[in-house]
Amino acid sequence: MSKLSSSQRTISGVKDYYFGGAGSQETLRKNIRAFEKITMVPRVLNHLEAPDLSVEVFGKRAPLPIFIAPMAYLSLLELEGEAIFARRAAKSGVSFVLSTRSALPLEEVASIFHANLPTTQASAPRPLLLLQVYVMKDRAITYSLMNRAVENGFDGFVLTVDSPVIGLRRGDRSNHFEVPLKWQNANFIQELSTSAKVFTPSDFGRGVSGTNYEALVQDPTFSWDDLGEFSSMAGGLPFAMKGVLDPRDVARALTHCDDVILSNHGGRQLDGSITAIQALYRISKGGTKFQGNLIVDGGVDSGADVLRSLGLGGASVMVGRYFARGIFGGGDAGLNQRERNRFPYGRGQATYSHNTLKCSNEPF
Repeated sequence: MSKLSSSQRTISGVKDYYFGGAGSQETLRKNIRAFEKITMVPRVLNHLEAPDLSVEVFGKRAPLPIFIAPMAYLSLLELEGEAIFARRAAKSGVSFVLSTRSALPLEEVASIFHANLPTTQASAPRPLLLLQVYVMKDRAITYSLMNRAVENGFDGFVLTVDSPVIGLRRGDRSNHFEVPLKWQNANFIQELSTSAKVFTPSDFGRGVSGTNYEALVQDPTFSWDDLGEFSSMAGGLPFAMKGVLDPRDVARALTHCDDVILSNHGGRQLDGSITAIQALYRISKGGTKFQGNLIVDGGVDSGADVLRSLGLGGASVMVGRYFARGIFGGGDAGLNQRERNRFPYGRGQATYSHNTLKCSNEPF
């Protein structure tokens, strides 16, 4: 049997990192299959000549109920990955969540995003630019990133709370997957260089693997008691908690934050957990009304899945791997092809407004 070349191993490692899941990948598979169990009951004669697809999220009105989900190191998929997403999101009306672990500094991404926003009336909704954050062991690093985001015109924050330890990602282990050193610290080199508690830049010269790197930096002691401090550091901007699935946690989260993102981290954390759309269905069936928006993240693979989420009471969706597959090997042109052929939910293409669709059945 011939051995894999270095380039083949690299491609395999990148594919497993982005498109694989934890454990036996049961949750990864269920993320998509769960949507198939939900049937839609369309309503008719609702005067849909000019449907309004805008939504109120993060305290502002966005043109479309779609976010590009935060994904680390997009430049592994395409050298200009973060730049492509920032540019295309701004032009298309899709909101963009930049990962803390971006291969481009947040200042550069913000500049690209804002430069490509369409010229509209001041009152017209525009796509949002958000920063996803982890709370790190040296919390000053996280708060420094947040301050930089405020200074560069970000609209809010996505606090990821479901990965105090990293899930069992067997593909990453077997591939000995490592993020290139030039990208590992691109977004917070200035903070790390002054940190006495976590790392100095020289630590990154040791070839820290992607998985170990995440585990070392995140603070596993961050808890509910710390959310007040986090909120005070947000500079007055709204934030959502991402990775919440239990209705009790949803209720508690919304006493601290503006919105909640139902997510199982793309099936990359606890294998066997429920899916985001299952969580939304249970909340909808339970009849609980929350003072805040619920956003579905995980398994959204078509415009129909967006409608299913809205029909069950979700305010919006986040889409990650779907768009990632577009730029992987295809760059900007690949993303354009996926948008045209597989995701028909843009301006002028929708046939339902938010109040004309309800989802039923007893799928779970």
